[in-house]
Amino acid sequence: MPITSRILEVAATHPDQLAIVGGPSAGPAAGESAEPAEGTRPPRSLTYAELVADSRTMFAAVEALHDDQSDPPIPAPETHGIPITAVSLTSAFETSRIIAGLAGFRAVSATIDPRWPLDHQVGVITTTGIGLVISNPTRLAEALAASGWTGTVITAAGFQAREAAIDPADTAPPSVREPSKPFLMLFSSGTTSNPKAFIKTRQQYRDNVAVSSAHLEPFAGVASLAPGPVSYSLTLYAVVESLATGGSVHVADDFDPFTMGSRITDEAITRVVAVPAVVKALAEAARRTPESFHGLDLVVTGGANLPASIRSALADVLPDTRLISYYGAAEIGFIGDSRDGDGTWISIYDTIGVEVRDESGARLPDGEIGTVWIRAAACSDGYVTGTTDAQLRRPDGWATVGGPGTDRKRTPPTRRTGR
Repeated sequence: MPITSRILEVAATHPDQLAIVGGPSAGPAAGESAEPAEGTRPPRSLTYAELVADSRTMFAAVEALHDDQSDPPIPAPETHGIPITAVSLTSAFETSRIIAGLAGFRAVSATIDPRWPLDHQVGVITTTGIGLVISNPTRLAEALAASGWTGTVITAAGFQAREAAIDPADTAPPSVREPSKPFLMLFSSGTTSNPKAFIKTRQQYRDNVAVSSAHLEPFAGVASLAPGPVSYSLTLYAVVESLATGGSVHVADDFDPFTMGSRITDEAITRVVAVPAVVKALAEAARRTPESFHGLDLVVTGGANLPASIRSALADVLPDTRLISYYGAAEIGFIGDSRDGDGTWISIYDTIGVEVRDESGARLPDGEIGTVWIRAAACSDGYVTGTTDAQLRRPDGWATVGGPGTDRKRTPPTRRTGR
């Protein structure tokens, strides 16, 4: 793991088990050119065996695109010299298969939200030394060229054509990588402020999977639906944890209440991972056609505080469906969850350390409000050089994203994993 070990295991023992399942395409976003029919592949599915085979030609195409650069961008030092490949697509399926496929090779992957302001996208690409961007909008390529960036932009169709031209016999299989090696580059924000980049190593994601699998039930064989952009850390992590535990992840470019009920029934989905706004829409859709949602056992939500009204609405229409509202920060990992009420108070997981401190860093007595500090094995080492001056983690292992709270055995969340 984080995912390659389990992918290889399931591919060997249950090769036909679904790994990634795409949904109906939402079409190109604003400013994104539609791809020609020739050379593209519609949203589809990959079994575990197909994912392994797909990853071989995928990495070969990525490696060749990096190698063909005469003056490649220098990746951020936190990557230890490994080239960075970024995906900036609205297709949840395409993004998921690339992130999952590259996991078994010497690669650092990143997802960039194509809905970010253009200057934010250009800023993170040039500052962090991303060398390859798979993206459809032509204006991003034009802006990067104008900035002096020396990397490569390729469309999804162009990348698929490069993959198809490679003989699988000339490729190497994926393998389990060393724990200390960087795996993903993530971003803490990007809509209203300059994004802060940070690296997750393979061991940090293994530690995060250990926490989520102990509390949020991404079990082997479970079909989880994670609708929404994979550039959101909540959705991206749902993809990773499902594959890391031998489940199937069903993705969608966005949440369509008119089709989700049929997907839950037709694809035997029992678990949904989504932000509270999507949970609200799900409850409304279930009120119209409750028979389509009766197989749904668990809804896991994060990314924002969960109003009690949404919990009540879901319970009214689907009384047998459980709802867990978790709290975390993408930089740190999962911290705790709430299983009743409005999510204002959470239960901290037993492997996570929490302290509330004042501005000087001194620990405050129980009940006083201050800054929440977390000690978690899954925490990133720090932010990527050049993207921010903020400190994430102290040498003693304690970290903070600056959220306020109070310690009364349960801590009120102010920031949740996901964007």
